[in-house]
Amino acid sequence: MSTQATAIYEGGVLRLLTPVALPERARVRIQILDHQDTEDDLRQAKEVLIASGLVRRLKPPPELKIVSRARRAELARLYANGGPLSEVIIAERAAR
Repeated sequence: MSTQATAIYEGGVLRLLTPVALPERARVRIQILDHQDTEDDLRQAKEVLIASGLVRRLKPPPELKIVSRARRAELARLYANGGPLSEVIIAERAAR
């Protein structure tokens, strides 16, 4: 079995940041890679995939338009059903 996990080195001990499925006292072999090195490797791999045409570069999301306070109030009035959601939930629980 092979797995990867991220860890932090502190106080002379590697502390895993993600759980791993290992039995107690299991012997494992570890390879320590600097986090920056792995980030660089991932960036380089992504650039190779983009250059080969296998992956496209993500386009930035379109600029969001800000809705005015008056328009938000109008939409709230149009789409409101039964008041605030908290009150709807309380009423539904009381009906049970």
